[in-house]
Parts: sequence; structure tokens; C-alpha cells
Amino acid sequence: MNILTHLKSGAVRSLKAWKGVLVIWILIFSLVSLIAFPLKSGLKSLIGSSMITELLYDSINADVITDMSKGLASLIPAITSGFLLVFFLGFIMNAFLTGGLFSILGNKNSKPSLALFFAGGAANFWS
Repeated sequence: MNILTHLKSGAVRSLKAWKGVLVIWILIFSLVSLIAFPLKSGLKSLIGSSMITELLYDSINADVITDMSKGLASLIPAITSGFLLVFFLGFIMNAFLTGGLFSILGNKNSKPSLALFFAGGAANFWS
């Protein structure tokens, strides 16, 4: 029964820290959009208004992929550098944001606030 009370108190404190979770969601969405939107526009410019997408609905067609290989060759460096950027920034951002979220969840007495969230993230970032 002791485990259930701990789970209940943790869930209640997590629900009270909704602002911190919202900040994390917005920052992760903006980080992923750094690679998703350029990749989407690159693929749209590569495919254009052709009927290639209908050929790809049933199965992977090797002719279509070989026809697009020149365009894909220009997208691969952007995908690689974008992935490395997102991976590196995501690692740093995750360390900062989880420190802030754990400082809010670990503090039982004070009211959760964004100031406490960012202060906890900065305090735990370099340790």
C-alpha cells in the first residue's frame, strides 16, 4: 500500500507541474521542427506535382527511387547535419529541462512556477 500512496502523490505533483511540461513540449516541438520542415519542403520540391506518390502507395518501386537519387543526394547532407544538430541540442536541452522538472516535482512545499523550473534546470545543468 505504501507504493500506491507514493504513486498517487507523484501523479498529483506531476499534474500540478503542467506549466513545466508545456514548456518541455513546446521546446521539443520547435527542436524537431528544425529538421522536419526543411525535410518536408525538400521532399515536396523533389517529388513536385508528379504522379510518383501513386506508384509508391502499393509498394516500393526501385525505378522511382533511382529516378529521385540525384535529388536525394542533395538532401542527405541536410538530413545528416540536421540530425546531428537535433541530437546534440536535444541532449543538452533534455539535461536542462529534466533538471527543472525534477526540481518542481521534488519541492513539496512551494507552489510550482516557471521561475522555480528554470532555476532548477540551471542549477542541475552544470552538476
